[in-house]
This record gives sequence, C-alpha cells and structure tokens, in this order.
Amino acid sequence: MTDQCIFSCFVDPETVDSVVDCLLCQSFVSGFSMHRIEGYSKEHANYTVGEQVAGHRSVCRLDIRLQCIELDNLTAALAGLSLQHRIRYWVTPVIDTGII
Repeated sequence: MTDQCIFSCFVDPETVDSVVDCLLCQSFVSGFSMHRIEGYSKEHANYTVGEQVAGHRSVCRLDIRLQCIELDNLTAALAGLSLQHRIRYWVTPVIDTGII
C-alpha cells in the first residue's frame, strides 16, 4: 500500500480555468487529469432550466494523485479561490502504483 491518494473534484465549466491555474501553482501537484462529464443528482434546485430538461448538468472532473499528507494543503488552496460554485470532492486511497 502507498501513502498516496486520488483527490477527485467536480467543478463547473465556468470556473475550471481558475481551479486548473491553482493546481498548476501547487508544488506538490505533479499532474492531474480532467474529464468533461454529465453529472446527475436528485438536487435539481441549482440546475438551469436546460439542465432540468436534460436531467443532468455538465461538470469537469479532475483527478489528482498526491501524497495523503498534502490533502489539507490542497483543500486549503482550493478553498482560497473565489468561485461562484462550490467544489464537491472525494478522496480514494491508492493501493498500488507503477509503470508496466
């Protein structure tokens, strides 16, 4: 088992550039991946009319592998951004890593 984790966060497309800029400034973030996804939720109150009709909203998912001891630094850096929408996230432990 490693002392690494995957920090997955979900960001609105309008604010993703600010989040990416923040991540690129963090010395402990060596890289990350980003995927455009369709998010589904039972909480439709914040959806636009178009999103309510479609039944989902477009969001960006960013996955960052980092040392677990850096989690507080990462969440503090992201919390310091002045974003219109909140960032939802989860953390998953990395069982193993390598290159084949």
